Amino acid sequence: MRVQMQGKTGGRRAGFTMIELMMVILIIAILAGFVLAISGYVSRKNDRSKAAADMEKIKNALEEFRVVQNQYWPYTQDINDDANRVLDRTFLTWLTNLVVNCPTTDPWGRTYKYTARPGPSGKVLSFTLLSYGPDGTNSADDVCFSQGNM
Repeated sequence: MRVQMQGKTGGRRAGFTMIELMMVILIIAILAGFVLAISGYVSRKNDRSKAAADMEKIKNALEEFRVVQNQYWPYTQDINDDANRVLDRTFLTWLTNLVVNCPTTDPWGRTYKYTARPGPSGKVLSFTLLSYGPDGTNSADDVCFSQGNM
């Protein structure tokens, strides 16, 4: 003797079919993918904005140095790579004394690059600040700031 369960649906049991459950899971997965993609984009944009804000602080400190010394910070002679002069310790000490919580590294953990360009008189009249961005190489995601007479 068989006992059949009778529900409101006649002879069928009430509930969701496997296809209905899989569709709900698929929709949730698609929505989660959108949220993760947007949050990754916002995080990358936030890091680039932080690098730009940090570079603005350094630029302001360099401008104050220029007012006092009548030139921007001259690069040191012991650094051989003209394209990638790292801010040296003397300048970083001066900078951190001038600007409270002054950034010395970009949001990706690398030191900002500083290139000074001397004018005809030998004084440094322009400079470039550079962060190589998240990939650490010279590419389209770099954050760069130039100042002075080019």
